Amino acid sequence: RVTASACTDALRKRSRQAAPSLEGLREEGFDAADPALTPEDAAQESERRRAMDEAIAAVPPEMRSVFLLRDVHGLSVAEAAKALRLSEGTVKSRLARAREKIAAAMCREQPQVLLHAAAYKHLPMCEVNADEAWRNNAQATEALVKVARENGIANFVFISTDKAVNPSSVMGSTKLAAEKSVIAGGYTAVRFGNVLGSSGSVVPKWERQIANGGPVTVTDRRMTRYFMTVQEAVGLVLVAATMEPGRVYTLDMGQPVSLVTLAEEMIRRAGYRPYRDIAIEFTGIRPGEKLTEELGLEQAKPTSHAKIFQT
Repeated sequence: RVTASACTDALRKRSRQAAPSLEGLREEGFDAADPALTPEDAAQESERRRAMDEAIAAVPPEMRSVFLLRDVHGLSVAEAAKALRLSEGTVKSRLARAREKIAAAMCREQPQVLLHAAAYKHLPMCEVNADEAWRNNAQATEALVKVARENGIANFVFISTDKAVNPSSVMGSTKLAAEKSVIAGGYTAVRFGNVLGSSGSVVPKWERQIANGGPVTVTDRRMTRYFMTVQEAVGLVLVAATMEPGRVYTLDMGQPVSLVTLAEEMIRRAGYRPYRDIAIEFTGIRPGEKLTEELGLEQAKPTSHAKIFQT
């Protein structure tokens, strides 16, 4: 069970790691040193891009620009075409060829297990780009399930979210729709909450705000969230992959953590006093957000693992 103290301990270790190189991304014309970005936004952009390095390296060189603009940055075909100085038809044909290559790679490699973690996960972005969120999260997952079935992939595990439980947001709704496609295909979906150290986590953001002297921004004093370490999440997902397919499984993440309590403790651990040395500002709940996420374990069935439930 993850406490506020465990959150800060895990992120403190992570903060000591050296900053990664972004040369591979800069070759495609993207640089986090964009003068239009605030220092905080630039740091978050660098962190997000670092996580994409390995995935982008696997994309054919002639298609990387399209993927960066269209699938990573969330631009429309028209916007991507304008940025790349290409026709919309060229962008569409490159995307189609890329999808064909994915199908060809599955056919060639014949993987036994497919772990599908790709999605637009930034809740506010999905709220204002609902059509793109639907295409990327729901429709693309449905297409991937079809390709997997056509190529005889035995085990497909979809990484879902606690936001798919009684969804109040576009992102949660698209993930719930994706779950239904996965289950209909006879595959597995696994739900869980926030992962410590992930690119969209509030904790690295707060570390930067504290380092800059504050203020630390919290949406609402009452807000709580579930947290899990990367090691816990990966280990339990792999265990769930061995269970009966055609089911949605939810990971037991312990008790929810108060975000304001976590922020206060992070400030203290940095050697400051909350509200005196470092201010905490409450910015208000954004569209689609809940004060407390749900895991839906009340009606869940136990499995052979104490921390994995069938929902």
